[in-house]
Amino acid sequence: MAEILARLEVVQQRMRIFLSLDNLRFARMSGRVGMARALLSSLLNVKPMLTVNAGKLELAGRARSHSQALAGLVDALEQALAETKGAAPRLAVIHAQVPEAAQRLVEACTQRLRVQPEVVNTLSIGIAVHFGPGTVGVVGYVP
Repeated sequence: MAEILARLEVVQQRMRIFLSLDNLRFARMSGRVGMARALLSSLLNVKPMLTVNAGKLELAGRARSHSQALAGLVDALEQALAETKGAAPRLAVIHAQVPEAAQRLVEACTQRLRVQPEVVNTLSIGIAVHFGPGTVGVVGYVP
């Protein structure tokens, strides 16, 4: 058990997660975001980008379109992985009911990072319920 927990600690330190939400409607309904912020985001058509840092969600940026959000996810991951200075990263793409956006993210990762994501899958329902349909993300891990 101790060995497994020690390995999970290493994995957690080397893993980077970035998500882009279509809007803040579901985050507002789950109580994670206030009504004013969700309304403003909706009016401006802002696509928030989040990251997981030390187990907590943090704002990683904002985009005004889906294509800018996808590019922003790849930018953020590229920068985060450059800091790890490890072997070739292993990537996964996740999405909530937007397989076409996930495919565009796969293509962007392959082109820009020169790494083909190994896994493309739907976001777990436990997470998707807070972010809503249209959420897309990328996970990078350096072994």
